[in-house]
Amino acid sequence: MDSTADLFATSMLSVHDAILKTERTPLDEENPSHLHDYHEEDEDDDHRTEHGGSNEHIAAPLLEKKEKKKILRPPSEILKSAGWGKTDGGEEMKSMKDIPLRSSEDLLSSSSPPQTKFQTFVQTNLGILYMILSAFLFCFVSLAVKAIAMGNEKIPTTEVVFVRSVVSLICCYGAQVYWNIGGGFVGWKIEGIRGLLFLRGVGGFAGMLCGWQALSVLSLGDATVIGFLSPVFTAIMATFFLKEPYELLDAVTGFLSLLGVTFIARPPFLFGWMNKSETPVEALSPDTIDLIDTILSPNITDPNNITADIIPPSADASSARFMGVIAALIGAVLSSMTYILVRKLGTRASAVHITGFFSLVSIPLSLLFSFLSTMSTRASAAPPNPWIIPQDPLTYLYLLIVAFAALGGQLTMNKSLQLEKAGRAASVNYVQVVFAFLAEWVVWGTTPHALSVVGSLIVGSCVVLIAVSKMRKGGKK
Repeated sequence: MDSTADLFATSMLSVHDAILKTERTPLDEENPSHLHDYHEEDEDDDHRTEHGGSNEHIAAPLLEKKEKKKILRPPSEILKSAGWGKTDGGEEMKSMKDIPLRSSEDLLSSSSPPQTKFQTFVQTNLGILYMILSAFLFCFVSLAVKAIAMGNEKIPTTEVVFVRSVVSLICCYGAQVYWNIGGGFVGWKIEGIRGLLFLRGVGGFAGMLCGWQALSVLSLGDATVIGFLSPVFTAIMATFFLKEPYELLDAVTGFLSLLGVTFIARPPFLFGWMNKSETPVEALSPDTIDLIDTILSPNITDPNNITADIIPPSADASSARFMGVIAALIGAVLSSMTYILVRKLGTRASAVHITGFFSLVSIPLSLLFSFLSTMSTRASAAPPNPWIIPQDPLTYLYLLIVAFAALGGQLTMNKSLQLEKAGRAASVNYVQVVFAFLAEWVVWGTTPHALSVVGSLIVGSCVVLIAVSKMRKGGKK
């Protein structure tokens, strides 16, 4: 009888020691040495039971065979809350198996502090927040480009694109080296994605060319509305190529956001009855549509540059306008394609890779387009607009703002598309128009039109609706 009692006490001490070890040892289910400690205790207990012979019927109900995966005893605070030997009804436990087993995930989650509503909101809508930040940064790009255009030194668009691309490429490669991001020079060595990265770069630059062509014959308002058909195209393309669901919420918010943009841009074919002086300044920019999809036009305040609001007075006016509409539609499709390509890349390439490769492609293309533009100018006897070395320090400041704000905008946009559905992220991108409208109001004191205010409220409400809907869905899961 004494030997039986001794063996029982030994078994209980072994179990007690194993429980305490659970509290001291980090709950790392991937650590094999951690699991090995438990199995050693089991083997020791089995060894003692074998030598006891007749005591096997006592030890068996006390020591349940633990699974050799990630089932652990809870730490002492959980045992104390369970009564340390009492059932939920307050009765004495007859076996240690009454203490609940927990997986390591349960233990970690139970010890983690609960998230606040704000933390839950940020975690659920991180992709949307990245896109809003991207739109905000692109607004700074627009302001800087507009400041350059209003200055005394006239810098060609291709030169601005070239400088922005060079700075972005240097920063992206520097980030790769500093943070030890692999994949070769801006992702060149990553197998299977080089073609997608190249298409993303060429597609973006081709979208720029289409935007310039459209703005040469269309009004700013018309080009803005057609250009912002891009989120609609993105949602449709994502359904076919990415198999992403196109929900009713996406359709409703997309339509309402486009309506809001229409109120802000007020295209002449819908609002031609309005006074010409009420033509809004918030519109897609021919100088920045290529890389950043911004909204402000840097040349709109110069009376000599308001050519987009004048239909060419020739017999071919209708044909020219038709070609402008086609160019704007192609530009919107190409913009949608870049969203789809970034989404297709997923996590195979980081935002640094995607942004850096885009800049790598844009550098030679900007040089090529500058050469072709120069040759075209000579052939038409138009005034030349050559590249220059700026003399005004403010011009260098504006160029740096363009470069770094565009870099941040590209990084956050690419990160957003890695976290959020393409169609929904593109719809949130409508907020760019709102930021442009506010920037014109704050920086240049432009008196806001009533329809611009209404349109901004519609777009902002749609973004909030998307975010709240995502948060509610996340709470139900």
